[in-house]
Amino acid sequence: MTSLSNYSKFDHLYDSDEDSTDRIRDSSKTSDSSVGGVHVGTENSLPRDHPATGLNDGLGPRKMEVTKRGSEKGRFVFESDGRKIYEWDQNLEEVNIYIEKPPHLKSASQVICNITPTRLQLGLKMTTEQQWYLNHSTFSKIQKVESSWYINESEIHIILIKAHKGGTWDSPFKNSGGGDGKNPTAGSDVDPVTKTEIQRDMMLERFQEEHPGFDFRDATFNGAVPDPRTFMGGVSYG
Repeated sequence: MTSLSNYSKFDHLYDSDEDSTDRIRDSSKTSDSSVGGVHVGTENSLPRDHPATGLNDGLGPRKMEVTKRGSEKGRFVFESDGRKIYEWDQNLEEVNIYIEKPPHLKSASQVICNITPTRLQLGLKMTTEQQWYLNHSTFSKIQKVESSWYINESEIHIILIKAHKGGTWDSPFKNSGGGDGKNPTAGSDVDPVTKTEIQRDMMLERFQEEHPGFDFRDATFNGAVPDPRTFMGGVSYG
């Protein structure tokens, strides 16, 4: 994994003794069932006319840029100029962003992480003009008070709590640019197949939450996956 100290935004940054808040946010099994009118089976296949197949427009299969997978299951990678900028994942309630900790970073007191309902800023505290490693509009609104961040031995972990539970984020950030102008691309949307996988996992997470007597971990959908936020009247809250 590429060290953040090699990125231009993290070159020649200095330490500070400001605030150092480390916040750590911290039955029976079925493989073929019907929940809320949706059949959940043991085989997963997209219908022939699903947008991700490229067959519904009469042009036949097309080569598609596939979203790069991260270092752990469920994570995805955003790269810029061949360098890993961050990894991320999501569930019904959260979007998690993982950034490799620079080797010279000793404590959270050296980091500035500003979270607003629509924007995330991350950088190292400086004695001169502040520079940002991330400074972008989030893909969708978040709950500022509930969101948090912390540092462990290897990563800076940012936890963004979705304002709309169950909403599917195509990327942690909007792709319209932003930040300091030197890195206008904030992220890349996941490909259609990967988005379907994310929605499937979130839909099963929702089923598990709403039907705790079942085990949906190995279940898959036959046909198109419904929207985990709006299906059958929507999630219970959010």
